[in-house]
Amino acid sequence: MCNRPVTILFWNVRGLGHHDKCDEVKRVLSSISPSIVCLQESKLEHVTYFKGLSFLPTRLQSFLFLPSLGASGGIVTAGDSSDFSLSSSSQGAFSLTTIFSSTTSDLALTVTNVYGPCDGHRKVEFLSELSDVAASISGPWATIGDFNFLRVPGDNSNASFDQHNACLFNSWIDDAGLIEIPLLDRLYTWTNNQSPQPLLASIGPWSTPGGTRHSRTQSCGRFLIQPLTTSQSFCRLPPLPLGHPFSALTTIGFSFPPSNL
Repeated sequence: MCNRPVTILFWNVRGLGHHDKCDEVKRVLSSISPSIVCLQESKLEHVTYFKGLSFLPTRLQSFLFLPSLGASGGIVTAGDSSDFSLSSSSQGAFSLTTIFSSTTSDLALTVTNVYGPCDGHRKVEFLSELSDVAASISGPWATIGDFNFLRVPGDNSNASFDQHNACLFNSWIDDAGLIEIPLLDRLYTWTNNQSPQPLLASIGPWSTPGGTRHSRTQSCGRFLIQPLTTSQSFCRLPPLPLGHPFSALTTIGFSFPPSNL
């Protein structure tokens, strides 16, 4: 693992209840080979070992999950067992925090996989939960997932923007000492048939295997980290081709400084 970046893939899969969807998710994960996978909106109340086999490659069978509430939410976090062991974890109402320990060094990385509430009345509760998580963590920490928050008006393709909620979210990011890694070169499947280029370059739009188009106007998928040192480097891996049936996912690769490996 020391000779290559740690890659983290996060993906709002919008449900893992259908066999065809699970097969395609597994195929994509196998082709990308990430070190850590964070899935949101699984819509699964329980994930058995055999259910995990339906959408996770064999090397990602070390996984944890946060149950959905009926058909809403649900989180799955998995790691490549050849790179990491899952040392410990904790659950909240909106988050699943996992400590990944390297199998080849003394590196430990904490990853919090989140799926934020759409209900505006629970957003303060969500940020309070994440503040408690932040206070309990020492060392490298990445907070990843679908926060269901906007930071700036440009995160939205229409005029709808809640300044109050944006201020709450931005204040929490500052207070937690986090920085957001820009998700560049994001080409996804929804163009609204208005131009050859996507109308939105965000985590929001997606397409199902049968070609049915869907859309969300909010760009809520985010990758937030605690800065380690100025020598830390980050890279955006190439996106899936425009029009790929599951291109609404993001993979981030990053390298720790040599002293951390």
